[in-house]
Amino acid sequence: MLKRLLVTAAMTFAATGATLADETPKDLKSCMDNVFSHAQAAQSNRLTDSKLEEIEGMLTKMEEQCMKKNFSAAAKTGGQISSAIKG
Repeated sequence: MLKRLLVTAAMTFAATGATLADETPKDLKSCMDNVFSHAQAAQSNRLTDSKLEEIEGMLTKMEEQCMKKNFSAAAKTGGQISSAIKG
């Protein structure tokens, strides 16, 4: 699942670049850029399999929120992902 998210988001990311921020995105592109950034951050940390699985679920949720253009909810989920990665 995480690989699918990375591949999907990479297409968006490749053309435009991304920033890791928990601010409310203004459009679908910036929202998906945030999903990709969070996925990259999760993969670059040495997290347990159970923690990665938990984050995968949150990434899927965030991606769905982006697709529904519920950007404030996606930002909140992004904050939860950041917290999960750090702690």
